[in-house]
Amino acid sequence: MRDYSYHSSIAGTLKGFIDYKRALGYKYDAEAYQIHCFDHYWIETNGSSTDITYESLQGWMERRQNEGVSSRSARISVIRQLTIYMNGIGVAAYVPTEKYKKEHPVVHVLSEKEIKALFEAIDSYKPRRYPTFSVRMRIEYKVIFRLILTTGLRRSEAVNIRIRDVQWSARAIMIFDGKGNKDRLVYMSEDMAVLLREYVEYLLDFVNEETGWLFPSFCIDEHISGTGLAQKFKRYWKMTQYAKTCEKDPTIHALRHYVECLIMVSLSQKTSIQAS
Repeated sequence: MRDYSYHSSIAGTLKGFIDYKRALGYKYDAEAYQIHCFDHYWIETNGSSTDITYESLQGWMERRQNEGVSSRSARISVIRQLTIYMNGIGVAAYVPTEKYKKEHPVVHVLSEKEIKALFEAIDSYKPRRYPTFSVRMRIEYKVIFRLILTTGLRRSEAVNIRIRDVQWSARAIMIFDGKGNKDRLVYMSEDMAVLLREYVEYLLDFVNEETGWLFPSFCIDEHISGTGLAQKFKRYWKMTQYAKTCEKDPTIHALRHYVECLIMVSLSQKTSIQAS
């Protein structure tokens, strides 16, 4: 926890604000730095004045060069908290009301042709080396990406599935601690359920021992990592002809945006889980 010194005409108020927040249990380190910067701003722009008005904050509210919307919003939010505190202790101050929404990146929605090309790359990929786990995981990638495509699972949800979470009779998968820490059932198409059952039989036969994870890593006691899966997706995408002309590379999340799910990319073919 770093303590800054303040030298402006409102230094006492600034220090009092930080002390107040920390007394409430907040670490308030990043915010303290912003208040430290605001102290310098006040010296340069408002001199000996102690009145925080709309006009006195205009320089602070302006967006700086190369500054993102989120960073600007964070700066203003700290001063908003400061001025609310000041009014609370009986010192009149203008409270900034401007709110800036976080910029969201543009998502590349995969077309049907891009989906087909992607899965052709996934199915045709052969690792340079053939250790036992590489042969097995090559099959796992074929299945897990199809599962995400056809069910809309999030990456973290897919990698954390245990075999016992699959309800075969209902063609459903129980997802625990999903977004918002909620549990839910995700239903599969008949073709996807058939493929998944064949894959599980292949998996248990291949490892020749029980594994709890539906998609184990090279070590069967652990599941495939979300980061590793993202890297694999990127590699497969780079293998397609569309990667060279795409302005923004898609991520695994792009599969969830393919809501039509009209193509199953040969889901029911037994050849899709063969190691050849």
